[in-house]
Amino acid sequence: MLSKIVKAGSITNLTDARFFAAYDVDFIGFNFDPKSPDYISPQNALAIKGWITGPKIVAEFANQDIDNIKNIIQFFEPDFVEVDDSFMATILPELHQLNMPVIVRTNQLFSPQEDVMFYVTSITNLQQIKDVSKYIFDLSETTDALPELNNILAIQLKGSPEMEVGIKSFDHIAIATTTPSALAGRNQHHYNLCLE
Repeated sequence: MLSKIVKAGSITNLTDARFFAAYDVDFIGFNFDPKSPDYISPQNALAIKGWITGPKIVAEFANQDIDNIKNIIQFFEPDFVEVDDSFMATILPELHQLNMPVIVRTNQLFSPQEDVMFYVTSITNLQQIKDVSKYIFDLSETTDALPELNNILAIQLKGSPEMEVGIKSFDHIAIATTTPSALAGRNQHHYNLCLE
């Protein structure tokens, strides 16, 4: 069991989805922004979603057409929707009409709102935030040494492309390496994501 809330964002392949689901992460996110290099089509995301159980599913959007977002939500049926803070005022009322829990991606510092479940922000903002209880800190957006993580409750990691279908390295998300083990039928290193 992981010692922190973990969101795995921008998942584009089944290998990542199954890896993170096997580690009992809390959230798995799929990026539906067509301008993003991490974009996945709703059809491909739905196929991957059908292969995993456990994590809550997050539909990640940028500043997109509201009707398009609603159509994807209706088709994909996520548990949460993540939107960019620049879009928050416009989209939040629409999402609340759909009874859809909301995560807001931001680099601004907000007074947490009751109608927002979590805010996702860069780990580099940690020192500026007094109450971390509603924040998921993105570890994928920094190349600096990570600060002390004991006082934070939630982190975000990011998926990455496969080298070939079903083959990839998870070194970019390794926090500590333990003994080798078989993962998905391949000789991989078993990564300790507990972050204790």
